[in-house]
Amino acid sequence: MICQRYCPYSRYYNYTDAEAYLQSVVNFHKMPYTYCMNNLDEYLSSYLTLIGFSSEETLLFTTLIKKGPLTILQLSRGTAIERTKIYNLAEKLIKDGLLEEKLDYKRRYIKACDTSRIELILKDKIDSLNYINTNFSNFMSKINLLSNSVSPTGVKFYRGVDGIRQQLWNALSAKKELLSFSYRQFIEVVGFKFFDSWAAEFERRHLINKEIRSDEFLKSEELPTSEYRPFVGDILRYLPNKVLNIQLAMDIYNDTVALYNWNKGEIFGVEIVNKQFAELQRQVFQNYWNLAKPIQRQHALKRVGTSSPQLCYNNVP
Repeated sequence: MICQRYCPYSRYYNYTDAEAYLQSVVNFHKMPYTYCMNNLDEYLSSYLTLIGFSSEETLLFTTLIKKGPLTILQLSRGTAIERTKIYNLAEKLIKDGLLEEKLDYKRRYIKACDTSRIELILKDKIDSLNYINTNFSNFMSKINLLSNSVSPTGVKFYRGVDGIRQQLWNALSAKKELLSFSYRQFIEVVGFKFFDSWAAEFERRHLINKEIRSDEFLKSEELPTSEYRPFVGDILRYLPNKVLNIQLAMDIYNDTVALYNWNKGEIFGVEIVNKQFAELQRQVFQNYWNLAKPIQRQHALKRVGTSSPQLCYNNVP
């Protein structure tokens, strides 16, 4: 569930999901043998980049693997990298245990270390990722403590499917409760796989979602492609159009009001961060919540598929 982020524990690492990182490595090993041999330099460069080598570090390392120990001057000529930069790159890689230097007849040579060192680097990275992944929630709670006293006013705009997905993920930062006016099923715009992951993370954080559904939402559930993902913490009510005509989705959480639109092919969203505005919208929501009719939900499977959602709407025409 976690997006790719920069790992502060290693300059090589770009993944916070250890499983995803391992899979990316496995995928490289599954490349056909003939492809690897015919495109050996490309394969090696891609793999070394994956574990964090820069393009120049990759060139330096592979040159030494192929040609054996070289002087700084020979390395510079063989890689077309200026000597000053060779010194800096070599110093880094020596410090990381990937290169070593030796003296032979008073000449300084640089050589690649045993390639098993790369395996140790990979193991260190996986251990770091597992630690980061395990402690991510604790880290975020500490960050939130620092920012609790600051709630700056701001407006953010989002475009496209990825923008809506980002907004939904932002809503998971709700401290306890998410208040929602639902226009249509989010699955229509973000897809089932993403929404299923979002709902699972919502449950994991033990959040509550008070959700007012519209006539338009009921219509979207009747579509043949409709899929419903019930989740713990979702408290549902229905409000007919004659009381409130909901034409876009809205979430209210913390000091944020999030608006989502995917009507007639135009996909965009807006987040307004302002304590007073969020409090006003909470009062508006509560008034309509009191007018809305409860929806009784039967226990359902995690994924209902293309069958009708297992919901019973009280007093819904």
